[in-house]
Amino acid sequence: MKTLERDYVLLSLSDVPRFHDNHFSASEMTTAVDFGSAAAPTDNVDAYSKLSCVELESDCPLPVLNGDTSLVTDEYLQNLCQVLPRRTISYDWHLIYSTFCHGISLKTLYRNSLCVRCPTVVVVRDAGDHIFGAVLSDSLRVGEHFYGTGECSVFSLHPQFKHYAWSGKNHYCVKCSLDSFTVGGGEGVCGIWIDADIYHGSSRSCSTFDNDQLSSQRDFICTGLEVWGLY
Repeated sequence: MKTLERDYVLLSLSDVPRFHDNHFSASEMTTAVDFGSAAAPTDNVDAYSKLSCVELESDCPLPVLNGDTSLVTDEYLQNLCQVLPRRTISYDWHLIYSTFCHGISLKTLYRNSLCVRCPTVVVVRDAGDHIFGAVLSDSLRVGEHFYGTGECSVFSLHPQFKHYAWSGKNHYCVKCSLDSFTVGGGEGVCGIWIDADIYHGSSRSCSTFDNDQLSSQRDFICTGLEVWGLY
């Protein structure tokens, strides 16, 4: 393998804990790091580090998929493996939830996710045959606040592969409720939003990732969703 220096910023998990509180003001969110009991001093923001992603050689074996997929082809997997957090490159992929296997229920998705705490890849297909999703630093879990680290990102797989790393502008990485789950945000828009029925969704350009619209239409119909745990 060889490494390729990327021009975006990720969080080093050994130095910086997860961001999971959104009760700070916009200005405070740019400097405060939650250590579980109190906000960290602003100099801890310097712990953001520029990490290299691993660029896979074309003949490098792909991760093992433990579970049946209707959305992830070998080509898509090869593309995703080049932008995953470095620590996950050697991990197998384990199917946590699929609308094709487990029915259509956000509650089932959350219930299955309770079994693991690991980096997660969400893959969505819409009625316009666009395939896109998100790389998350942790499992999907219900909570009142946004959480996740700078390892989070969003991507498009079809019709064209594009990857959008964390911009560093805010910490609205992922938020889950019983009504929906959201990836990315800021100024009242979401990078990806899926409702409780995993049927209606939306995608907008958001400041968390500075991404383009990922779906075929801003408001889309979801025709498939898979959640994979990396461990």
